[in-house]
Amino acid sequence: MTRIQLQIVLAPAEAQVFLRIKQIDGSHKPVLAVVDTGAEISLLPSTLMTSLDYRLISSEPIIAQQAGIANQLFEAYVANVKLYLEDTLGNQTVELEVPVLFADGDTAIIGFEGLLDRAVLHIDMPALTGYIELPDYTFIRAAR
Repeated sequence: MTRIQLQIVLAPAEAQVFLRIKQIDGSHKPVLAVVDTGAEISLLPSTLMTSLDYRLISSEPIIAQQAGIANQLFEAYVANVKLYLEDTLGNQTVELEVPVLFADGDTAIIGFEGLLDRAVLHIDMPALTGYIELPDYTFIRAAR
């Protein structure tokens, strides 16, 4: 298991990690994402749909509800995207294909399906440190 360091923020209190999401031209767009242990699936702003390389699961939007929050339903498109996680030290995972929801909003969230379900997550809020640990076969170290 190898670690990707998380950024810990106090206001609002959250853990963040960089996603590098594959674009139509083959490059990878950096997006700062919040780690959400209550999200069943990752969430990306729908404004990214114009530049990202994705495969829609269904051509029709679904009505979604994340983390079981009452009365917080939203419309979203379900798609698969290719991405990798990266930390501020340059460490990164190999490219993973994961399901995401595209919805209105401006916050990217990583959830369980395809990401957190294969990882160990450690957050130490008093020390303001944390990491996400993925199996070695999903990790490559950045060239120095």
